[in-house]
Amino acid sequence: TYNRAHLIGETLDSVLAQTYTNWECIVVDDGSFDSSYSIVKKFCEKDKRFKAFQRPGNSIKGANSCRNIGFDQSTGDYVIWFDSDDLMTPDHLEVKLEEIQKAQADFVIAQTQNFSENGFEAPYVYEQKPYGITAEDFILRRIHWYTYDVMLKRNVAGRIRWNENLQSWQDYNYFCKMLL
Repeated sequence: TYNRAHLIGETLDSVLAQTYTNWECIVVDDGSFDSSYSIVKKFCEKDKRFKAFQRPGNSIKGANSCRNIGFDQSTGDYVIWFDSDDLMTPDHLEVKLEEIQKAQADFVIAQTQNFSENGFEAPYVYEQKPYGITAEDFILRRIHWYTYDVMLKRNVAGRIRWNENLQSWQDYNYFCKMLL
C-alpha cells in the first residue's frame, strides 16, 4: 500500500469477510505519508491474521519490492497478490482454494470485475482455449489476466521474484516467468 488511507480499510474489510477463514494477510507499506500504515496496524491489533510491515529504506521503492518483502514474510501454502485498491468477494479465497486443490494445479485464475465511482464495469471475459493455458499464448498476449486474478502454490511463487527494477508491465514479466 502507498498513501491509500482512503481505501485500505475497505480492502482489508473485504479480506476479513472471507468465508474461508484460515488465511494470513501481509501488508507492506511503501513509505506512505498519510495514515495508511496506522490503519493497517489497527487491523493487526483486531485480528492476528493481519501482519503489517514497512518497506526498509534500503529497499527499492515500489510495488515489486513490497511484493517480494511480503512474500518473504508470509508462511501460507498459497499466494494471492492483492493491491490496496482491490476488493474481494466474500468467497474469493474459498473458490480459488477449492479449485486449485481439486485440479491439483500449480495455479488457478479467477474472473475479475472492475469497478469505479460509476459502479461495476463489464467483467473481463477470459477466452478458454481447448488446450489450456500456455506460456506462448500469454507471452504473445493472446490471453491475459490481472495480478489479483491468480492464486498460486507457495512452492511456485518461491521460485519467482518480482523484478524490482521494472516500472511497468511487472505483472506480465512475473507471469511469463511463472508460466515458464
